[in-house]
Amino acid sequence: MAPFPDEVDVFTAPHWRMKQLVGRYCDKNEYEQLNYAKQLKERLEAFTRDFLPHMKEEEEVFQPMLMEYFTYEELKDIKKKVIAQHCSQKDTAELLRGLSLWNQAEE
Repeated sequence: MAPFPDEVDVFTAPHWRMKQLVGRYCDKNEYEQLNYAKQLKERLEAFTRDFLPHMKEEEEVFQPMLMEYFTYEELKDIKKKVIAQHCSQKDTAELLRGLSLWNQAEE
C-alpha cells in the first residue's frame, strides 16, 4: 500500500502499469511463459536501470513536497489530471478498478 492516502497519491496509478505487465506472465502456457519471461526480463532490466531511480525520487522527494505545499483538494485534482493524461476516460475506470484490486492483494 502507498504511504500516502489514495486520494492524493499521484504516482501509484502510473507505476501500477508496470506491475500489471508482470501479472500477465501467469496467464500463458509453458512455451509462451518462457518466451514472455525472456522478453519481460530484458524489458525489466532496461526499466530497472533507467526508470527506477526516477520513480524512487518521485515517491521520496516529490510526493512529500506535494503533501507539504498543496491542499488535500488540490492534490485530489492533480491526481485526476495525472490519471487522465495516462489514460482515456474508459481506461481510467479500468485502471482504478485494477489498482484497487492490486492494493487489496498487497494488504
